[in-house]
Amino acid sequence: MADTKISGFTDGATANATDRIAAIRSPFGGGDDRYLTPTYIKNYTLDLPYTTQSTTGDDTTQSGTVTKGCGTITTGALTTAAAGSTAVVLTLTGVVAADPVFVTQAGGTNTRSYEVFSAITTTDTITVTLRNVDLVNALNGTVKFHYLWIKA
Repeated sequence: MADTKISGFTDGATANATDRIAAIRSPFGGGDDRYLTPTYIKNYTLDLPYTTQSTTGDDTTQSGTVTKGCGTITTGALTTAAAGSTAVVLTLTGVVAADPVFVTQAGGTNTRSYEVFSAITTTDTITVTLRNVDLVNALNGTVKFHYLWIKA
């Protein structure tokens, strides 16, 4: 099978459920190539184990235990001082220091500016540091974020 540009499958911006994305070419010259379809990718991602969890603690440290590799975390109400930071420590069995974890902001009741400063893994622990980037005002509510742990 000749290689086909993505634009040759559809309009170049969307994928049809019947489109096939070559994943593995046959080492024997044809007949047993392996493909992914958009339907397979959608079903795979929807079946990922997902959790929602609240953490407890104070403005210095929040903590919680999670049992899934991805999810949404909601902190307790934070009043972290201007330019201060809060560590959110998640316990997750199986995490090791070399494992990557991705974190994105997801809302909450806080109305001040903050950033996810870092996400560090150690044995059975993910530590997410939230930093208040407002130089005048303290945080004023809960913070929500999504996380995704990838086993290295």
